[in-house]
Amino acid sequence: MVQKIKDTKLSEEKIKKVKLEISTQTKQNSEVRNYVKVEHIKSLKEPKNIEITTYLEKIFLVDNSVDQSNVYDFSTISTDIGCLMGIKESNYVVKEIFEKLDIPENKMEFNSLSLENINISREKLKARGFNPNMIIAPPAISRSVEAIIGEYRLNVNEKIETYYNSRVPKSHIIILDKNHMGVLKELESLKVTITEDFDKDTVIKEEIAKGKIKEEETEKRLKELDISVILKVFEKIEFEVETLECGIVLRIHP
Repeated sequence: MVQKIKDTKLSEEKIKKVKLEISTQTKQNSEVRNYVKVEHIKSLKEPKNIEITTYLEKIFLVDNSVDQSNVYDFSTISTDIGCLMGIKESNYVVKEIFEKLDIPENKMEFNSLSLENINISREKLKARGFNPNMIIAPPAISRSVEAIIGEYRLNVNEKIETYYNSRVPKSHIIILDKNHMGVLKELESLKVTITEDFDKDTVIKEEIAKGKIKEEETEKRLKELDISVILKVFEKIEFEVETLECGIVLRIHP
């Protein structure tokens, strides 16, 4: 069976499906795309490279006739990779938003998280001419934030959305106008490459150096790589905050 797998060409149909599914899942799982503008654009600035490299058993990407006794479902693999790419993209954007807005003129500090303190921050944004319609906060305080926003929604006829992302540091909250948050620029659209032509010796040396395998496992790993493909997913993006006045960063002291 091993030799049969090695000798069989990759299925073009399956490769197309994998690439499409990864691209689709990346966009669906990049939650931040629901809140920012997205543009295809060229830029002279150094882009952010979002990428994943993984090794996949070749049997998943050859014709089903190679092994008719088993079912090799590659859809879950594509979904997982696309999901991870989407999360990486969202994390990058939120990190950029926090770091750009976390400047002295945007900072407010409180001893507790309360509806009153959120409203104070919102009024500061309104005074600047912005609509404070979104909160980005770390997942660890999501229950507290939702309780307060639930109270807010009962008392104020204004819509405010919440989004939770781990790139917002603990004890911090961003309140901002999502309509002026910024632009996610796709400098090089997402690409997926799949090939069985790669330097297996180099891969093994790197895995030993990183502690992923032991030297005595070299022969076993080489046999695995002999019937594997290398799958790379990458894109080049850049996020630009529209204006530094569109948000307030709250720091809640314990």
